[in-house]
Amino acid sequence: QALENLELPERQGYFRDQFLIGCYSGQRHSDYSRFNKKYIDGNKIVIRAKKTGQFSYIPLNPRLKRLLDKYDWILPTINLTNFNIHIHAFCKAAGFNEVIVRDKFYGNKKITEEIPRYKLIASHTARRTFITLSEEKGVPASATMNVCGIKDIKTYQNYIANILI
Repeated sequence: QALENLELPERQGYFRDQFLIGCYSGQRHSDYSRFNKKYIDGNKIVIRAKKTGQFSYIPLNPRLKRLLDKYDWILPTINLTNFNIHIHAFCKAAGFNEVIVRDKFYGNKKITEEIPRYKLIASHTARRTFITLSEEKGVPASATMNVCGIKDIKTYQNYIANILI
């Protein structure tokens, strides 16, 4: 909600919209960047994932449809590194600034880091957000897996176990 309501310059707004398309569809950037009207089947998008070859059956909810219509279903390809830089900028502007403390291990050496939350958010966080919100709303795992094109319950459980936002 904070990202939806955030006033941004047009260029940053475009990157924010792309991130939200990922949040609303549960897809990887490599898949939702390929969305176009030929994938519409009734009130859903049916697309095969580039990475896994699995089909996803994505409900065309009003928020997702509004954003895709805004760009006439044509999302120009963007460099993921550049995308992630923009994600950090608009997430910082949205107030995702609380400090997260995390431990990293290099062999047996433990390093404790303090990182602002916005620096932990990247393109794949959109997919994680979709799965997290679905879980919080009580959507059955099988339904979320069908939308996301996840076939293995262990893969799904890894998303739930590693929630970042």
